[in-house]
Amino acid sequence: MMSVNRELEMHAGDDLKIDVTVNDSSGDAVDISAATVIIFGISLVKRGATIFTKTLTAGITITNGPLGQLRITLDAADTAGLNPRTYFHELKVVISGERDTVLVGNFVLLESILK
Repeated sequence: MMSVNRELEMHAGDDLKIDVTVNDSSGDAVDISAATVIIFGISLVKRGATIFTKTLTAGITITNGPLGQLRITLDAADTAGLNPRTYFHELKVVISGERDTVLVGNFVLLESILK
């Protein structure tokens, strides 16, 4: 699977839906229907301890497995208590025991003036 660098941005305390398509190195969609693990995490630094995670059973939904499409849902409560700053995010997918990082990048959390 191909790893994509993508910056994500949201206001603290908002909801956010992140649509992702998993592709191979040729750019073709990877069938993720048989994925046993899909996990998304946010940390302060690359390779740091996660602040929160979303999983296939809690916050991640496969929207079209054969086309490699999934949705990560962040709820307002996930970021309401975090300080506005740039964090790091990562998404991993496991299919048939093969673990691949498919999405990485900065996660920019903006301050919200309305609570």
